[in-house]
Amino acid sequence: MREQQGEVVVPATLDTAGIRVHTTTMTPTSDVRAKVVHAKLQGVVPVVFVPGIMGTNLRLVEGKSEAWRPPNAGLAPSQLLQIIKAMWVWGWRNARDRQGILDFSKVEPDPDGPIEVGDCGITEKVAHQRGWGTVMSSAYHGVMITLQRDLNAMVERGEPRPARHWHPHRYQLRARPAAHHARPDRPSNA
Repeated sequence: MREQQGEVVVPATLDTAGIRVHTTTMTPTSDVRAKVVHAKLQGVVPVVFVPGIMGTNLRLVEGKSEAWRPPNAGLAPSQLLQIIKAMWVWGWRNARDRQGILDFSKVEPDPDGPIEVGDCGITEKVAHQRGWGTVMSSAYHGVMITLQRDLNAMVERGEPRPARHWHPHRYQLRARPAAHHARPDRPSNA
């Protein structure tokens, strides 16, 4: 019998808690290829988003009712209704009322916002446990899905480099042009 060359990478799946699981079977004694398991790295590499108030789902500390739920921008009827509802509710409130509702000592992140996991490989339950419901899904979930999928793919390949389709320049923040500063030799319009 011919001797086999190379190695076999044991594929991973994610269980319901988002933990990597490797399942394999016994091979014939004639199969002398190395069996490779790309194990999870020790520790977790945290990815932290710090959205501003406009992108954070907020609830009242007392009573846990919604304080601010930014509408998810889109053309789907449910999203259009969210936008109209937010405009109706917040449009009738004056600055003092809005300030009283959004007082930082009276609100906290609301983990029960809508969650979209796309093709990232985790369940909505795991995404909820990781805090995905606290941020505006139309603004943040796209990049969170990409990070979840691509960071897991790095471990599966056993390489500490991003996938080929990862383009970090797409997600860089762009600095705004500097504000015009008055020059001493020119009169200011202020």
